[in-house]
Amino acid sequence: MYKYLLIVVLISALACNQPMTKDTVVSSWTFNAQNHSASLDHISQPLVFQYQELYKGIISKDTNYINLVVRNTIQLTDSLGNLKLALDSNLQKIWIDGLYNINAEFQGLLAANIYENPTEFYMSYNMCNIQLLNMLGQIGYKERSIYIFNTNFSKSEDGFYWWGLQKNSKDPFKPEQHEQVAAIQILQETK
Repeated sequence: MYKYLLIVVLISALACNQPMTKDTVVSSWTFNAQNHSASLDHISQPLVFQYQELYKGIISKDTNYINLVVRNTIQLTDSLGNLKLALDSNLQKIWIDGLYNINAEFQGLLAANIYENPTEFYMSYNMCNIQLLNMLGQIGYKERSIYIFNTNFSKSEDGFYWWGLQKNSKDPFKPEQHEQVAAIQILQETK
């Protein structure tokens, strides 16, 4: 009996100690092409553009601009959630749930401050990114290619994620570094 227990413990220990390679991507999102709706792509555009504005504010560490964009995004998700769309009930539920989750994460980002507690702020920003990627993937967003980036961060096992509309981007979690980072994934290619 102890022999088998020892073997299980050794295998578990070896599996847990395997380091993640740079090529390993742990996704919290998938792309569901079957859910694609051109109308949702079009309706999602203001949300995509608001996110890009938030990214600009974080790169420049402009707290007033960040708060303005976050408040606008919260209002936008409220407004988009109240639209009456001609969608099937499953896609409507995915859309509403996604907007609700994004809204909640942006509420958390609004409560955080980049200067007072940068770790909390960046964790909140990471969660906003993940929720946006998840919703865009779930609705099968195809209007623009969404490039996904990752950075190592000591407080997060999988690192932090952000996304953009270009293949290269500055790391918003390390804005003092000026080099461009290459995307690790394209949302529309995830399974």
